Amino acid sequence: VSSLDSILLHKPRCWTGICDREPEGTWHDSWVALEEAVDSGIVRSIGICDVDNQLLDELLQKRIPPTVIQNWFDPFHQDVEFRRRIERHNEQNPNSKILYQGYSSLGTQWHHFKGYDENPVMNHPVLQSIAKGHGVSVPQVVIQWATRRGVMVLPASRSRSHQEAN
Repeated sequence: VSSLDSILLHKPRCWTGICDREPEGTWHDSWVALEEAVDSGIVRSIGICDVDNQLLDELLQKRIPPTVIQNWFDPFHQDVEFRRRIERHNEQNPNSKILYQGYSSLGTQWHHFKGYDENPVMNHPVLQSIAKGHGVSVPQVVIQWATRRGVMVLPASRSRSHQEAN
């Protein structure tokens, strides 16, 4: 592989439970390295995860702003105001658009990190009813719903049959 289409800075900052030691640099340092990778042609576009409005303000001032922002997004955590801000940015900056990418769109965030015993997305009766009524799975319903809202979804699964269905 001679180049990558995109690379994302995964954790721009530490918070309780995420970092087990002090970072060796800042996200600003990492961003400069990503900009250099774009300049050299190793990477075509750069992005970042877990972005709030303050961080977006800083990112939009960078020499190379992000082309992808990946935030938690599912039917019960829609990140509406932030996505609207991205939409406004894209309307005002047609040559510097940002793609909003959703992670945990199938609800794993609730189960693994928010303390829920069951996944509220996969087990929600309304989503199950919609899926049954259309002869599809709940993940297929959620993926279709998200993409119709302009969200790029990256459904993760270890199951080959789930990967093929998604």
